[in-house]
Amino acid sequence: MKKIVVLLSGEGTNLQAIIDARNASSIDAEIVGVFSNKADAFGLQQAKSAVKNDRTFSSYQV
Repeated sequence: MKKIVVLLSGEGTNLQAIIDARNASSIDAEIVGVFSNKADAFGLQQAKSAVKNDRTFSSYQV
């Protein structure tokens, strides 16, 4: 199983595509972290349900 870290700055459309592919078993991967340069990026909210151990960070938390 691959481990994936996602970088985003907005709505997280690429993150959602990865989540969808994982749920459809198109890829064998685990999202292990999500980082954003914007603390209020919508993609961080999406990530909280998709990432084990709640490893989501904005640039203000790093």
